[in-house]
Amino acid sequence: MRSVAATVDSAVPAVQLVPVPSRRMNLVRRGRSTVAELAHAACRELGNGSLVESVLRVRQPLRDQVGLTADQRQRNLAGAFVASGGAHEAARGNMPVVVVDDIVTSGATSAEAVRALEAGGYWVVGVAAVCGPRRR
Repeated sequence: MRSVAATVDSAVPAVQLVPVPSRRMNLVRRGRSTVAELAHAACRELGNGSLVESVLRVRQPLRDQVGLTADQRQRNLAGAFVASGGAHEAARGNMPVVVVDDIVTSGATSAEAVRALEAGGYWVVGVAAVCGPRRR
């Protein structure tokens, strides 16, 4: 997370961390949003005035992504997210945004999150994830 924040223009030291929303079934099963927890942990680690805003919403039912190909994942997520105004509405367009996710497999979820945020007027500068695909 620090390396992403370090790439942001030094005149804007803080970033807005936006966790990717979980499917409702996963939230009910776990009782919490692990991605939001990751974003809050990263925010504490940065300690520079960054903030966490859960401004992404799921606007359509999603299939479980397990076992789907990259193309199927992209179709499953097309138009799935919408960005709503957060508590820090003034940050929209002015504060750089980093999308936070737990796992990047095909990149479809990250791409959809970036699309929705940019459509909502947010300035997305990167995506941070804990795990990614193994490169061969």
